[in-house]
Amino acid sequence: MKFSKPRFDLDGIMATASELKYTREIRRVMTNKFTSPSEEFVRFFAKRVYSGPLMPAVRERFTVFTAKAATQFTNELVSNRLKIALGGGAEPPVVDEEEPIADLGEGTKRIVSTTQEELEGYFAVKLIARSVVDSKRIAIRDTLSYCGILFDDNRRKTICRLYFDRSQKYLGILDDQKNETRVAIESVDDIFNYSDQITAIVTHYNETTK
Repeated sequence: MKFSKPRFDLDGIMATASELKYTREIRRVMTNKFTSPSEEFVRFFAKRVYSGPLMPAVRERFTVFTAKAATQFTNELVSNRLKIALGGGAEPPVVDEEEPIADLGEGTKRIVSTTQEELEGYFAVKLIARSVVDSKRIAIRDTLSYCGILFDDNRRKTICRLYFDRSQKYLGILDDQKNETRVAIESVDDIFNYSDQITAIVTHYNETTK
C-alpha cells in the first residue's frame, strides 16, 4: 500500500525500511546475547545481584544463570500468549520450596529456571487434560530435579514429570498407585503419544476429588 501511487511517500518508505533493518539487527544481537552471553553482558547483571568477586568459576556459573534468566523472561512472554490461547487461568510456574537448593558460596544459591521446553510440555499436558477436566486445574511446579505437572496444584496428585534438563529427555507418567514410568522422548510433541495415560490419571484424580 505504501508503494501505491495515491499513497506513495518516499520519506515514509525509507523510514519504514530503516526501522525494519535496525529492528532486525537489534533482535539478532539480543538473540546472540541471550543464547551465548558475552563476558561483558554477564558482568553487567552479575554485579547487580552478586557482591562477591567474579572469579572464573563464579563467572562461568553466572553465564549459565544469565542465559537461563533471559530464556525465562522470553518464556513469560510466550506463556502469556499461550494462556490467552487457552482461555486464561494458567498460573506462573511455582518453585517447589521443599526441593533442596544448592549453595554456590558467597551467599549465592542455585535458582530453579523453567525452560521454554518445560513450559511447552506443561501446555501440552493442559491441552490433553482439557478433554476430561477444566485446564485451569492443571498446575506446574518446577524443582531442581524435574518439572512437575500437578492436578489442583497438589503434590500428592502428580500427573507427570518432565525430565528435560539433560541430553536425553524423559516423561515420567504416574498411575493411580503413584508408580512412575519414565519413557524417553525426543521432543515435546511426543507427549501427545501418551494422551491415554495422562487422561487416565487426570480422570482418576478428578473422580477421587468428587
